[in-house]
Amino acid sequence: MKALLRRYHVYMGKASGTGEEKENYLEMGGIRIHEEFNEVFVDGAAREMSDIEYHMLLLMMRHPRNFRTKC
Repeated sequence: MKALLRRYHVYMGKASGTGEEKENYLEMGGIRIHEEFNEVFVDGAAREMSDIEYHMLLLMMRHPRNFRTKC
């Protein structure tokens, strides 16, 4: 699955024709995720996560308004 996503991002970048490589980062509230290398940084420090934790965090950061807590 990761290889397919990586290929998709690589070929979509070439299809855009800009010639610039865009870093695939998501940033929110001190958390920065590098999507291509599956790296997570919290306040600039790298954090180790399991695959499940990484994918859950990535999902929540891609769709921030879809996740709410019960109050």
